[in-house]
Amino acid sequence: MKRTRGSLMGAAILACCVARAGAQAPSSEAPAYTYRATVYFDWFGVAFAQEGESLNQVGTRLKFELAKSPSRSWTLLLDVRGRRNLAERSSNQVLLYNARVTYDPPSGPFYFSAGQMNLYDTAGIGQLLGSIVGWKPRPDLLLGGYAGLEQQVYARRLDAKYLKYGAFARFTGPKALSFALSFNELRYSGRSERRYVYAQGFVPVKRTFYLFANAEIELGGKVKPADRLSRLFLNARAELSRRADITGFYSSGRGLDFHGYILERSQDPGLPDRGLERFFYSEQYGGRLSFKPVKGIRLYVSRMESRQKDRDIRNHTWRFGASATDVLGRGLTAYGD
Repeated sequence: MKRTRGSLMGAAILACCVARAGAQAPSSEAPAYTYRATVYFDWFGVAFAQEGESLNQVGTRLKFELAKSPSRSWTLLLDVRGRRNLAERSSNQVLLYNARVTYDPPSGPFYFSAGQMNLYDTAGIGQLLGSIVGWKPRPDLLLGGYAGLEQQVYARRLDAKYLKYGAFARFTGPKALSFALSFNELRYSGRSERRYVYAQGFVPVKRTFYLFANAEIELGGKVKPADRLSRLFLNARAELSRRADITGFYSSGRGLDFHGYILERSQDPGLPDRGLERFFYSEQYGGRLSFKPVKGIRLYVSRMESRQKDRDIRNHTWRFGASATDVLGRGLTAYGD
């Protein structure tokens, strides 16, 4: 059995958030459009003691949302990051998470979205350059379909040979309760490359316990029975008190847990990567204890076990971190890990 060891040099992220009303309007009227912009500056470093390898990156991220007021029926979302590796002979990386226009009137049955997007909340298929059309038979249920190209989050030359399409159903209940089920197909050069069913659910219990889970089941004819369940992700969080909470997680599947990665980034961009090594077939599990000594300050410690199944490479990781939000009342947020 081979064991890989690494020492984390450090990570820090600063964020500045600005919100403004957009279009001009008389003082007695609400503005026709409102916008919200957030800018993140980050540095990330890691060194692997055994291999002598290291990584040193700096980056900037912009999140911008423009919405029509007061109903927010039309929204424009832009989420882009620039990253540079400080090593010699390195180049810039541009990551385009979202560049989409959405029409979703609160009182109307029709839903439409087009552009570069990530469908973790509906179909769980990762990145898509295309469009979604949906219909709401009732306010809490969305039925729809999507189609487009397989565009990676790293902005580079488009490969028109990859095509994604599928159908989905999403239920949204009270207190953030949600369930989604989708059928998805990925085709390359006119031939089916992957066909699978995706399911996810988020269940809050009395604002003290939260459970999130998703799974992918392969439908292809050449898939072995043992590999039908190709992805399983579980995350449970319990609020111990107003100042402390504990989180447990489990992930098993092939390659990068892209769904979990994007989900965490969208909710808390300051969190660094949990999995520094992307295994072909991996398993991860662990827990995190978080404590808030005062308002706006959070400290945490986590323990994670991971395994590359095909080669039985194991990693044992302790992680310590802290964050401060709205520093000095100026809208600045800092993270360290």
